[in-house]
Amino acid sequence: MFDIDEAFEDLRRDVAGGVVAPDGREIVRRARRRARARVAAVTVAAVVAAGSGTLLVHGTAGARPPVTATPSAPPTASARPQGEMVRSDLLYAAAAARDPERWSSDDGGLNVPACSGGTEEEPDPWADDIDGVVRRFDLAYNGNAEPGNEATTTERGEQVLIFDGAGSARLTMARIVRLAATCRGIKVAHPAFGDEAVRLDYAADGQVQRAVAVRQGGAIAVYWDLHNAAPASSGLARHERDARAMAARLAARGFHD
Repeated sequence: MFDIDEAFEDLRRDVAGGVVAPDGREIVRRARRRARARVAAVTVAAVVAAGSGTLLVHGTAGARPPVTATPSAPPTASARPQGEMVRSDLLYAAAAARDPERWSSDDGGLNVPACSGGTEEEPDPWADDIDGVVRRFDLAYNGNAEPGNEATTTERGEQVLIFDGAGSARLTMARIVRLAATCRGIKVAHPAFGDEAVRLDYAADGQVQRAVAVRQGGAIAVYWDLHNAAPASSGLARHERDARAMAARLAARGFHD
């Protein structure tokens, strides 16, 4: 008799045996391509659901997702965030409001250079929800002059994650550094501001990814950019300046060790 469980097990072994782990740099680049593919898939689904015959591509004119904060499940009484923050506290909130065609909410994951350690099964370790986050604010700017053309991709953004406490934020910062250190070609530095900060710089094979992340108590702010053949829309000096400003703002809002 045909045994379906045994057949699936044979298929799993065949697939597992044929997987070749890419190196760290390829994992980073693949992760970003897949992240953009996910955005496009969501946009297409929204168009189909609305019954429209227009295909919207990330960065083109047309309706864009609203720029919003992304709430998580309400924290318990024993796991309240330290301070208070609203969307208008973001450094680029006003710019996003003035140019909704280019700016959008970019909720989910974390935009820092990283690799998963060499497995095809988990190419982007920051693609999923992050443990301990109770609220987050995300903005992303798409400066692509030729929407839909991968080569002319140029993006930058701002992310602020509010955790259930300083301990959870510390664990995430440690993971940012650990995952970056496993990748060939990512330069890691630790500027002295906030409660802790890290600067990440990656450039290879025609793609540049940079980010500065700062932890201030139970919150982490990230300023990032990514570009291929197109000119950069930001840089590390600007990211660090922004991160310093946000660290001071978070401290004033009650976030501290």
